[in-house]
Amino acid sequence: MKLGASEYYSETQLEGLNKLGDLVIPRNGAFPSFSDTGCCDYIDDVMAPADADDTTAFGYLLLLFKYMPTAFISLLLWLADNAESMPKLIAPPFRMLNISLRGVVFSLYYSNQTSSSYTGPMVHDVIDYNVTCTPDQQG
Repeated sequence: MKLGASEYYSETQLEGLNKLGDLVIPRNGAFPSFSDTGCCDYIDDVMAPADADDTTAFGYLLLLFKYMPTAFISLLLWLADNAESMPKLIAPPFRMLNISLRGVVFSLYYSNQTSSSYTGPMVHDVIDYNVTCTPDQQG
């Protein structure tokens, strides 16, 4: 799969994002995996409001994830997810890591945006998410 162009990240970094995303959101029943949807094509939309230094640092992390063994990334995610049981001195960085990694992945996945080549089920359809707005009846 050829990854879309990004203003912030290289194709290699986007491969790292897909690797991370598939660990956080693997294919499960009717749910497509993170990488199946091609939602990483919209990473620039998610990162645009971020501070430039944070965007750069996140890119370095994505590059590491591209080459890092999957087991190590899984361990890092587990540690970040279990930060509340860590000593107070080391817990805050792991909590921040948990929020940042999962926040980007979930924001992209549940945005319901997909690559132009994606033909599978839409995430919003799978979770039966239909937002409708109707005006209040003034009477």
